[in-house]
Amino acid sequence: MVGLIRQGIATTQFFLFGKKNCTQTGYLKHMQQYKDPVQSAAVVNIESKQESDGVDLTGKTFLITGANQGIGKEIATYAAAKGGNVYILCRNEERAKIAQKDIQEKTKK
Repeated sequence: MVGLIRQGIATTQFFLFGKKNCTQTGYLKHMQQYKDPVQSAAVVNIESKQESDGVDLTGKTFLITGANQGIGKEIATYAAAKGGNVYILCRNEERAKIAQKDIQEKTKK
């Protein structure tokens, strides 16, 4: 019985921490504390010192799983925009092709 109560308390604490810190609201709150460089979007003009975080990934290769949506797609877009060679792995070939086209359109030079 005591173990069940402890587990319930730990689960509640984990949930509340995630709700406070790991949501869009939490991200925006913590982003205010960040110092430069902070980039406004995944795809920006690399030459622009105001928008870019100064990272150059030219010549680096990335293999990203789950890149057809969500954070995987954002990371793939970011790496491609910074000049990296990006390979995406997805469970659904059709959605992977759609994501590939979207990433290529966003990162055109």
